[in-house]
Amino acid sequence: MSVKTDAVKRPGFLSRLRSDQSGNTVAMMAAGLIPLTAMIGSGVDISRVYLVKTRLQQACDAGALAGRKQMGSNAWTTGSFAARTSANNMFDANFSVGTSGSETLTRSYSETGGIVTGTASTIVPMVIMKIFGREQTVVSVQCDSQLAVPNTDVMFVLDTTGSMNQADDGTNNQTAVELTNSKIVGLRRAVRCFYEAL
Repeated sequence: MSVKTDAVKRPGFLSRLRSDQSGNTVAMMAAGLIPLTAMIGSGVDISRVYLVKTRLQQACDAGALAGRKQMGSNAWTTGSFAARTSANNMFDANFSVGTSGSETLTRSYSETGGIVTGTASTIVPMVIMKIFGREQTVVSVQCDSQLAVPNTDVMFVLDTTGSMNQADDGTNNQTAVELTNSKIVGLRRAVRCFYEAL
């Protein structure tokens, strides 16, 4: 003899949700919203970080070049560290606190063996990634500048014709004293001075 019962095993919530097609779009959209927000947020914030890093690097390079130019052939400490002051002023003219939302800026320049070296760092607060626990990112750059004279070939074409025996006023010199003021003597003197300058 068989016993009939009205109890029917009901499927679970996830099983019903999987088989039910009505309203699934809202659930799928809600589930996909978190990774989508993370992707958009990382794209927005990383673009800000790259922008700040590019501008920070440009300012650091400009400061190092200005400091090395101001230093010239002198020492780094000449003129109460005038070269370092020039480097800092050039950096400040190109980057300041608040550029693209940056905070807490630090920068410093030093010199060793004629090479001016600079470092700079700033904090970039996150905008969207704060939701996921990433509050800020530290951006740091380094730069250096040195005076380098490349190997350059210099060629002189000198006039050694008879007219070079004339004085600067165009008259022909006859005496030894007058010959010391001739154009050829002046030309030789100028070439020697140019050589010493190089």
